[in-house]
Order: sequence, then structure tokens, then C-alpha cells
Amino acid sequence: MYVLAIESSGPLGGVALLGPDDSLEISVPLGAGRGEVLPELVRDLLLRAKIGWEKISLIAVDIGPGSFTGLRIGLSLAKALA
Repeated sequence: MYVLAIESSGPLGGVALLGPDDSLEISVPLGAGRGEVLPELVRDLLLRAKIGWEKISLIAVDIGPGSFTGLRIGLSLAKALA
């Protein structure tokens, strides 16, 4: 079971993958282009972990407090991936 976590509420955002034996994370400064950056981070994280989508059992998203637009982007990404 793997958990994909998405953080998009603040100026520093990222994604994390929590697995049964280890965890990985990628965080970067987010600006106006966070809608384009976050999906790429998810792709890069899965490639780094060498796992496919079928291994993800849960998607978690930070719900604030933070930037309203940033929160919407993170939630929309999670919904699209689910």
C-alpha cells in the first residue's frame, strides 16, 4: 500500500510517497505555475520510486490554511488522479 500526499497551500509545495518500507518526497518553491508543476512532480516521484499508479491506495491533500487557489489546485489534482 502506498500513500500519495500533495501539498499546495503555501509558497513551498510538493508531493510525497509513503510506502510500506520507505518514503520519498519532492518539494519545490511554487509560484504562479503550480498547476503545471504539481502533476510533473507526481510523475517524477513515481518514476523515482519505480512504481505504477496501480500501487497507490490513498491520495492525501493538505487542506490549509493557505492560499485558496493553491488549495483548489491540490484538490483538483487529487480528484483527477483518483
